[in-house]
Amino acid sequence: MNRPLNMDVTSSVGFLVGIGAWSISFITLIWGYVFFRLRLGPWLGGYIDEAVLTGAFINTGILICSSWMLHQFLRKKRNILFGLALVLGALFVKKQWGLWMLLLQRGLTLKGSIAGGFLYLLTGFHAAHVVIGLMVLLFLGTRVSLAEEGGSSERRFTFALRFWDLLLLFWLVLLVLIFILK
Repeated sequence: MNRPLNMDVTSSVGFLVGIGAWSISFITLIWGYVFFRLRLGPWLGGYIDEAVLTGAFINTGILICSSWMLHQFLRKKRNILFGLALVLGALFVKKQWGLWMLLLQRGLTLKGSIAGGFLYLLTGFHAAHVVIGLMVLLFLGTRVSLAEEGGSSERRFTFALRFWDLLLLFWLVLLVLIFILK
């Protein structure tokens, strides 16, 4: 008799494979950045000043607060926490756009230098995944607030929350590599 595969195991394996593939892509991009950065020396120092650095730190705080609120939502099931977390995630993307515009005004373009290309590629890759994460969280979070505790919706939301936390971790890596080490 054939027994169906446990959906929790299938979901977990699928999540791990997806996160693994995404992480390898991100790590490969970071390795390329580090490789060129070490070979070419300082390359963003003229563009990253106090205003840009402050914006990057504000973005970091926004993303940390968003992640914390999502964890609290999962624990307490208060919809206001979920809504605030999503608003903060969207604010992160908006503020990141503002940082890009500030850097463009200062002459750092995508095609102008390898440094600019990597900065926009890495932060754009991250921002695109934040937008995807927001959509997934929105879809799953509304189901969690309506569902019973411990159900499949909550488990799926937990996977999305782990992805969100990984986005935060990768942002922290980008903050150090791009904005602090310049």
